[in-house]
Amino acid sequence: MSTDGFPSDLAAKLGHVPPTDLENWARSRFLVPSVPAPRRGVSRRYSFRDVVAIRVIAELREAGIKPRALHRVVRYLSTHTGLGTTDVLTTTNLVTNGFDVFELTDSATISTLRKPGQSVLFVVPLGELVHEIRASAKAFAA
Repeated sequence: MSTDGFPSDLAAKLGHVPPTDLENWARSRFLVPSVPAPRRGVSRRYSFRDVVAIRVIAELREAGIKPRALHRVVRYLSTHTGLGTTDVLTTTNLVTNGFDVFELTDSATISTLRKPGQSVLFVVPLGELVHEIRASAKAFAA
């Protein structure tokens, strides 16, 4: 794993998104690479935490959450916590049913009695994603 961050193409590969998504997110300021460019003309790089955030976004999209909804989720969580996109997505346990995204905290409980038979919730396995990305990053570095 690089201490200077990952170039866009590798961050996209590790995060399971097309490189064009990263370009669009940086341009729109949705998710900006946190490793500054070392000099003018050199592209910025993505930190490990940025790559984890990218992968969380990819997992939520795969579960059916649309881009506009993801922006609303991040905006809400950022306002609620005071954290930026990367920090919100790498420190918040999220659950989705493909239509909504729920923040899962230690004190939150999801009832299985009020609406039995409702579709199964999808959990973004943050710890597993971190380990998988770390292992993939090491493999790419070798």
